[in-house]
Amino acid sequence: MMALSRSGSVGWLLLHEIRVAWRSMALTPLARLGGLGLMLVYFGLGTWIALTLTDRIEGNDYFSVLIFISAAASFTFNISGAMRAAQHTLYEQGDLELQLTSPIPPSRVIMAKLAMISVSMVFWNALFLFPLLIPIAAINNPQLFGLLGLTACVAIFATCIGLTLALFVVHLVGPQRARRLIQIFAAFIGAAIFVSSQAVPYFGGGEKSLFAWCVANGIGIRGFTALPGRAGFGDMNALLTMLAVTALVFVVTALSLQRLFIRVYQSAAQAQVSKTRKNKDLRAAFADHPGRILMRKDLKLLFRDPSLIYNMLLQLIFMAPLMAGFGKATGLMSLMPGA
Repeated sequence: MMALSRSGSVGWLLLHEIRVAWRSMALTPLARLGGLGLMLVYFGLGTWIALTLTDRIEGNDYFSVLIFISAAASFTFNISGAMRAAQHTLYEQGDLELQLTSPIPPSRVIMAKLAMISVSMVFWNALFLFPLLIPIAAINNPQLFGLLGLTACVAIFATCIGLTLALFVVHLVGPQRARRLIQIFAAFIGAAIFVSSQAVPYFGGGEKSLFAWCVANGIGIRGFTALPGRAGFGDMNALLTMLAVTALVFVVTALSLQRLFIRVYQSAAQAQVSKTRKNKDLRAAFADHPGRILMRKDLKLLFRDPSLIYNMLLQLIFMAPLMAGFGKATGLMSLMPGA
């Protein structure tokens, strides 16, 4: 407890990050009450399921594959979320300059930032899973408590990957282009597991679903891919292995990316310095065709707020395989681009 309260420590900085994130959510009392009510509903549903189960849930190959696919889906979404959180930290949060110029080692600041992104990823995963899972595990399936640790491992490991990818994108293409590219990469990575599941019927060697393809190829059953399933069902060796690897990756990421993080932040800060622009003749600017004016205006708004790219692109990625499957099933493939 003293380590957390000591000024300048990683724990102290992390508590600061949590307070800033909580206040920035700006939730109304009604919204907080609604969220609490939803959590109580999940908790009640989990309790009802636990009380109606007559037998303990035993681990088998099918459950292992299901846990592996769920962990893979969570992993891709967490990488996507971590990349977007890294962009928020670099461009929007606004407290990095104060922290990096304070008498605190930059490694602690970066460790706290990375820890905060990890905590936020674990929080959003836990928000929907833990209220449902904890009653089931506590009442008659204690081995399922391994899923709590597995959730944390997946979120933290994905955070390290996401932060690394975001920093290297900024380092390679510069801060201006990176704001848009990060959103594009985040959208494709976030939808990767969905696109893979839709592609299996076409390229999966006759298998009809991602689950069947994994079972046929031993994915999630044998080798290191079996670790999530074993850890999720309380195998302490598998869980401790995943926790140890995750902690090692977290520390190595925070320490190895220290200089790159600072360099990327400095370049991002310099790129945000506004440039004076010459006044344009409004009549000349609006003398074009109305359709082109609206399109130009929307494109400017899109590039000024890169998160719009993520939201739009993610919807298109999710929709494309569904529309292609519908078009193939109905024989209306030629109409799908219009749809």
